Amino acid sequence: MIIIKSIAKRILPEPIYRVVHSALVPVKRLITVEMFVFLRAKNALPFSKYRNLKKYRDIHKGKRCFIVATGPSLTIGDVEKLKDEITFSMNSIVLSFADTSWRPTYYAIQDSVACSVLKKTGRFDLSGISGVFISTRIEKAIKAAGEAFICGYNVFLNDSYRQFIVEVEDSRKYVASPYKIKFSGNVYAAAYGSNIAYSVLQMAVFMGFSEIYLLGCDCHFETGKQLHIVDYGDGDDDEAVRKKLDPLRLAVVAENLLLAYRSAKEYADAHGVKIYNATRGGALEVFERVDLDEVLAPRMKNY
Repeated sequence: MIIIKSIAKRILPEPIYRVVHSALVPVKRLITVEMFVFLRAKNALPFSKYRNLKKYRDIHKGKRCFIVATGPSLTIGDVEKLKDEITFSMNSIVLSFADTSWRPTYYAIQDSVACSVLKKTGRFDLSGISGVFISTRIEKAIKAAGEAFICGYNVFLNDSYRQFIVEVEDSRKYVASPYKIKFSGNVYAAAYGSNIAYSVLQMAVFMGFSEIYLLGCDCHFETGKQLHIVDYGDGDDDEAVRKKLDPLRLAVVAENLLLAYRSAKEYADAHGVKIYNATRGGALEVFERVDLDEVLAPRMKNY
């Protein structure tokens, strides 16, 4: 494929080359990504680097779990209540560990920019966590750095093709993806979407949880107002960080995430999985809302 592109670029006029290049992108993707996703789903790749994920399939079948995101509604008091529950969390939750003895059962990260900034804080301590999941992009960053700043991890393919927000040349700057975002019940094959909380939700389904509670999933983003948000600084020297914190972009990120959660609900309803929103406030109305204290009340009465 690389040879074909190189030859085309040399012999074709620029306008025609752009058309050819656009046509080759889905062909390349079909060969290099989708074919392998299909083969893994059929268990036809026994030596895949993602094979370690297989041990997590249905490991918690029929149980409940809590997915702890880092929205502005989340408090240290919330996570303290979850010490005896199976929990997932992500990204900058590690910055809260100095204030609580709680640790999530599972931790995941897929954004290379967030990972880089967290690493610089010197507080990227994942000790005491049973399972760590990183995307292939993070794995590449670890190898490029030449140091194992994350150890004992499981790698998953985060497939966000055609699911990122779209840049446009008008006052909006960004619009939501025009494509329906997929939901995977088999993260060994792939996890879809560009948001880590959405990937974690797919992991929870893959592990067999039949009752899933979302916490801190506010689904709106304001720079500097998330719990333990990574300090990105002013971002003057980092184009990737500046773009990530653009308010217009953050608004569309939230819109895209709501679209993704609709796909999650469709999948859950079809497969007998119950997903509840235990977030305090926020914009996520896709799932039935519940009160965290009421959910935990039966367990608390036993103490």
